[in-house]
Amino acid sequence: MSSGLTVGAYWPLALLLVIPYVWWIRRRTWMDATVGAVYDRPYSRGCMLGFVRSAIIALLALALMEPAIHRSAAPISVAYLLDV
Repeated sequence: MSSGLTVGAYWPLALLLVIPYVWWIRRRTWMDATVGAVYDRPYSRGCMLGFVRSAIIALLALALMEPAIHRSAAPISVAYLLDV
């Protein structure tokens, strides 16, 4: 038996180019908000939000690629018997 993974479209990979922009915006936002002070908690929250947003974009791109798994197997004959 052999199996294969195919995708229907490759254009959603362009959405992955948005991920560096998300991190750049996150960095600029926290740098402007914390001028002159270092806060551990907002920085770690910003990193967590960056990872979550990046994961959402990556999963959305994966879903839009329409992945399909193809498996080849021996045909199976099925008979349904109904007794009233």
